[in-house]
Amino acid sequence: MAQELFNKQIMWYKSKLQAFAGRMIVTEERFTFSKPPKWTLALGAIGALIGATSKGKPMIDDEIKNLKFSRGRDLGKKSYMLNVTDASGKSYDFLVDDKIMDQIKSVIQIEAAVEA
Repeated sequence: MAQELFNKQIMWYKSKLQAFAGRMIVTEERFTFSKPPKWTLALGAIGALIGATSKGKPMIDDEIKNLKFSRGRDLGKKSYMLNVTDASGKSYDFLVDDKIMDQIKSVIQIEAAVEA
């Protein structure tokens, strides 16, 4: 079983004006991002707490070697967008900072910056 390097809530940006919380899990071999069930959005703050503890629906669940990672636009001094592209070419943007990348940089190789 692979060692879990990262397991926390982060933000997924569907577009520049739409962001959703979800759980990112990174192991030595796999990258998984799951978003909470849609019904939790209707419950406001209580739904956010329930959604943070629920398993949710995986949006990305693949081996790291099948994914392409690149650094997107900067959002402040230490935060930026992590662009993840799967094997089918679908792209996802996640808000990360230097603390998150320090935990997972041993398994994720970031390519050149993407212009947004």
